[in-house]
Amino acid sequence: MQPPRRLYAITWLTDAGSMLTVFTITRILADRDIAMTYVGLLGAAYMLGASVATMGTGFMSDRLGRRSMMALAMLMALMGTVGCFLWMDRIWLLTGCYIMTGTGAGGVYPPLMAWLTRDGTTKAVRSVSNVTRRLFLFCLSWNLGIAFGQAGGGAIYDGLGRQGPLLAAILLFLCNLLLLLTLRGPSGGDTKPVKQVDRENSMDFTRLCWIANVGGTFSMSVIFHLFPLLAVDMKLPADRQGLLVGLTRLVVVGIYLVMHWTQFWHRKFWVTVVAHISGIVGLGVIAMTASEPGLMLGLAGLAVLVGYNYFASLYYSTTGSSNAKRGFALGIHEATLLLGAASGAAFGGITGTALASVRIPYILAAMVVATMLTIQIALYRRSMTVDRASGLE
Repeated sequence: MQPPRRLYAITWLTDAGSMLTVFTITRILADRDIAMTYVGLLGAAYMLGASVATMGTGFMSDRLGRRSMMALAMLMALMGTVGCFLWMDRIWLLTGCYIMTGTGAGGVYPPLMAWLTRDGTTKAVRSVSNVTRRLFLFCLSWNLGIAFGQAGGGAIYDGLGRQGPLLAAILLFLCNLLLLLTLRGPSGGDTKPVKQVDRENSMDFTRLCWIANVGGTFSMSVIFHLFPLLAVDMKLPADRQGLLVGLTRLVVVGIYLVMHWTQFWHRKFWVTVVAHISGIVGLGVIAMTASEPGLMLGLAGLAVLVGYNYFASLYYSTTGSSNAKRGFALGIHEATLLLGAASGAAFGGITGTALASVRIPYILAAMVVATMLTIQIALYRRSMTVDRASGLE
């Protein structure tokens, strides 16, 4: 049985609504000249809340059902955004509601992805191309949601003021919850389990991807939460800031499309190395450029790393787990992403404030990506040594 296509709409609505909220709150704080440390720590708290939620809803959805956990998470995101709208001028209440929004939005994804990637009853559904097709459509949906939230948020903010994007986010979250209520939860398990050797091979690369996730989302968190400060420093209007970040999602989607159409990257570690180098170079360009085209070039380089990391991690987490435990595996996948995101917002803000520079966070992010790559190289070489030793026994 094919998963309902409305899950892709739910994905878009979740990211569009949450990113409208992120854009609006971070821009409000930037316009009010709030300290970079506070902005970074607030972004970290947002992501940490989401990280905890992903582990919880992923694990519990394996036992209580995908639909019920998604509904609970959606309701939390809606309540948080309503609170942001009501108390945007009361900083402590705004902080709590903003974190609630992130916690709820993050909790939607593990049960949604487990539902979306469960096995069906036809040969086509079990094929690699069909698995990657589902993953591509899912990734396309949430990236279009981010693009809308960033670009649309900037346009609405400039045109209608700070209340406009939050009202739009509330409407999207309401539509999301209503759409979920029209779906029946999935039932049944895998119809044809993945071969144990294939699952173990996928899990080997999954662990590498989970490490890579930390570096990639560390960098993107700096973009989402601290880039508004760089934009204000460079005197970029809100709509140009949103358009720049939104357009980078097109590069990410292009990477997803290539990975869906091809298999050359399957269990090929050199592709991981190339993607990381692209991200490091892109972050360096952002840190040094003084022009808008330079920012676009740097963001595109980083997008290559982010696109590859996410799709590869999602693919290996899916193919390396059974349907009965997929919620938990995808929960770890999301949690590592969000752990990196929380660290990027926090440490980027702290170092930027300590060194009095809005560009320092991007240098720090490049160093983190390089460190994560070094760890992966060491683990990969060790696994290759173990495999060769096993083959000689």
